[in-house]
Amino acid sequence: MLSHFGHYLQTLYEGGVTRPVFYFMAAYRGLFELSLGRGRRASALAADRLAAGVTSGQDIARSLAKVGAYSSFRDRDDLALACRYEPSTDAEREHVEKFFPALVFEGKEAGYEVRMDYAQVSCSEWEHPIEFERIANASTSERLFKKYLDLEVTGEGRFLGKHSICLSKVQDADAVLGAFQRYLGRHRIAKDHRLSSQAA
Repeated sequence: MLSHFGHYLQTLYEGGVTRPVFYFMAAYRGLFELSLGRGRRASALAADRLAAGVTSGQDIARSLAKVGAYSSFRDRDDLALACRYEPSTDAEREHVEKFFPALVFEGKEAGYEVRMDYAQVSCSEWEHPIEFERIANASTSERLFKKYLDLEVTGEGRFLGKHSICLSKVQDADAVLGAFQRYLGRHRIAKDHRLSSQAA
């Protein structure tokens, strides 16, 4: 339910005119999660009371330590897989998208936006998206008092050379840069993993 609600909130946020409804529903979700958390805590305490009646305190402490250690290890291992996959199946793609979902960064002016997913980045001023595979180099620069993210595109096709995202035109330039670094880094880790596996 929370996952579906998240998609619903994203649609409201991106709708423009539905933005006021988004803020109201986001507040509602916060209240819902507080209520849900209270119910979960009550259930957990009831389970703990039952367990305390049938086993020793040392056994409970040991099991909690094991669960905590396994949970943190599992989260790190799930992220490591998301960084290594060059998804070839639907299950692998879903796993990568769990950690690297599709993102949209709105511009300061209507019509300008930057989009990103695990495989590519696009700007509303470009004819086509650019796959991370084709980005040979990325750097920031300032021209005419505006900040840019400059990409050198290689490979086959007509969309070669330097292409830029005007960071001064987006509402949150730091978020765009941070996401770009994470997503390009993920792609390069996956590529290196593929190459090393092939070499082995």
